[in-house]
Amino acid sequence: MADNSYTPGIYVEQGATRQVVKSGASIDVESGGEIDIESGGSLKIAGTAVTSTAAELNKVDGIAVGFTLAAAAGGANVCEVTITAVNAAGTTVAAAHMLDVFMSDAATGAGLTGTSASGTVTAKAASGAVIDTYVSKKALKVQSLATGIFTLEITDTGKTGFYVCASAPLGGAAVVSTQLVTGDYG
Repeated sequence: MADNSYTPGIYVEQGATRQVVKSGASIDVESGGEIDIESGGSLKIAGTAVTSTAAELNKVDGIAVGFTLAAAAGGANVCEVTITAVNAAGTTVAAAHMLDVFMSDAATGAGLTGTSASGTVTAKAASGAVIDTYVSKKALKVQSLATGIFTLEITDTGKTGFYVCASAPLGGAAVVSTQLVTGDYG
């Protein structure tokens, strides 16, 4: 005899005080639809109440939480590393950002490089500003343009395979570039 029982993936418990979405089931809100948590209601994720207001959460959208780094060849023996401030969605955050930029020998970004570039390590012209030098040709405090972008210019005849790292000066893990290679220098 065939089992004709039906077990729905989404159901309302007896007493109609709780709706359950079983493992493997989902609720999709179509374009134009919304879920509105009324005043006094709450949202929990994994049993923990989200206490931020919608306005507070929306402010986070305009905050840089990380950086992207892209190396490209510049002039002779010059590598240009473009550092872009991005939000949690990976979108550029257009604002003047302060950041620490340093060069490491490690793919993890741990420690400063033991090698100094043969030439300058500075901001590319009209691509941001160096505010302070922590360690000559190795570590800088910089400010991006109002676009959220800073371009580091490294001049090095040895075309050293540095890892360029960027972090917010008040903390946070450094974002580390791929290792520079000969082709990244002009």
